[in-house]
Amino acid sequence: MPSFLRRFVKIHTSITDSSTGKIINAYYFAAPDYLSLGNDDDWARIPLTPMAAQIIADSFHCFLPTRKMVDDIYLQSVVKLAPVPMYAFRDSFCYHVAASFNY
Repeated sequence: MPSFLRRFVKIHTSITDSSTGKIINAYYFAAPDYLSLGNDDDWARIPLTPMAAQIIADSFHCFLPTRKMVDDIYLQSVVKLAPVPMYAFRDSFCYHVAASFNY
């Protein structure tokens, strides 16, 4: 795994308690990119099924993000990549390797 994936990023968030109107502030840490295999000079993002992603997250004592967390992470990200449409064979390893080169 590239070393940059081991340096998690602090994400600030808040929610409003609907019963009291009180704002609750919190933070959590997120990986700076999707899971990748390789080293710092040569790596590729790895497509995962939800079940495999959960097993890997558990092994790192992490959890998969909720929809709100994904939105928070995107809003606070420094680099915002343009969406890449998902085509046929989008779950294949070859598709993800080729898509990695488009970033």
